[in-house]
Amino acid sequence: PAPPLRTVHLRRSPSPPDAAPESAAIAVDGGGGVDLALVGRALGLDPASVRLNGYFVSRGPGHVSTAVTWGALLAFFAARGLPTGADPTAPVAVRGRPAPSPPRPGDPGVLQSSKRKSGLETENCSKKSKLQHNSSALSKSSEELLSDEITLGLKRRLRLDDMTPSKRIKQVDYNS
Repeated sequence: PAPPLRTVHLRRSPSPPDAAPESAAIAVDGGGGVDLALVGRALGLDPASVRLNGYFVSRGPGHVSTAVTWGALLAFFAARGLPTGADPTAPVAVRGRPAPSPPRPGDPGVLQSSKRKSGLETENCSKKSKLQHNSSALSKSSEELLSDEITLGLKRRLRLDDMTPSKRIKQVDYNS
């Protein structure tokens, strides 16, 4: 038989003045993995940054810890004298970064495409254009040597006429 559902009371700690709810109660399965996404959503926190009573709980896909169950985690807290969230007067203290607010659909500054460029990519646009310009200046003979069939699996196109190796070779001078 599966353990019954229990209610765990949570409290956001510390709570900024303009934040989402400061406390919440969630129903959890004592034998199930700790779902930090559920905890984060309940308090308006980013699930990747959630800490319970100051402890980081390892997490897997979907921010669910398969290594730790709610029952084991609450027993761990009880053994150390920490709040277990059994009642609203002793909630589990939850810390974390605020969750990013979802973009408004009518906001003109928000791109709706899933193929957005990150800030790092947009900064490197000028570098990319310089590299593309330099690569177009390659001699046609080296382009013909490496056909498209050969270069499909390569991350960089190899240039056979390149005189500078990609790694520097240490040169030792034996004149003493």
